Amino acid sequence: GEARVILDNVPMPNAFEVGPDGKLYFPAQGVNEIWRVSLDGGPHEVVAKDLGVPDSVHFDAQGFIISTQVGSGQVLRIDPRTGDRTVLADIMPGLDNCAIRGDRIFVSHITGALYEVAGGKAKPIIEAGFQWPMGIAVNDAGTVYVGDGMFAYTIPPGGTKQAAGSLFGGNFPGF
Repeated sequence: GEARVILDNVPMPNAFEVGPDGKLYFPAQGVNEIWRVSLDGGPHEVVAKDLGVPDSVHFDAQGFIISTQVGSGQVLRIDPRTGDRTVLADIMPGLDNCAIRGDRIFVSHITGALYEVAGGKAKPIIEAGFQWPMGIAVNDAGTVYVGDGMFAYTIPPGGTKQAAGSLFGGNFPGF
């Protein structure tokens, strides 16, 4: 269909996700807040503010927001109804994105590291070795998929990083 504007003049939006309530959630990095808006448009609502510069919003199985904070390096669990937050891990500034599968949370860092967050701690999966892992996902079997610039990698549970493709290889979907 035709493109339509849901909300305009958003200060540095990033990493959108539709929540359990059917609304669009996203970090408004320029004002250090997480916003939501109806997919039909209309005014935005501030879900949480005075954060550590949020740069991702995802939902766990209980409907709470899991958000990485690029400025503070914290991984937060935020109640979308109240804005109350819990620090799940305090890694270091430069967090980028996260992926959730069941109770498992995986976090990427601008330095090229990947972490699994559990029990208030962040365990490194890979401490370095990526250029800037901006895209991260995990499947039911626990395999982590990483989009890293012009390259794609997989990391099986307990395994090591394996190249899955690159911009320079055949049939790669692109940057």
